[in-house]
Amino acid sequence: MTIQAGAPGPQTNTLSYVGIPGSTNLLQFTTNLLTGPWMTLATNMPAANGIGTVQDTSATDPQRFYRVSAP
Repeated sequence: MTIQAGAPGPQTNTLSYVGIPGSTNLLQFTTNLLTGPWMTLATNMPAANGIGTVQDTSATDPQRFYRVSAP
């Protein structure tokens, strides 16, 4: 996964990941790795080339951790 902080604007992160085309993925975030909870940001399918992209337009926390999982 790659994260572009502040792209395309303030308080927005653009997340790109590699997945299986046509498969459903959950993009989740938390602000604390020890206590969670993990919140679902988006449900997404990668494009035919396997690249999925999601924008987090409410990234206002001092830190956020992201993960990609299958439902």
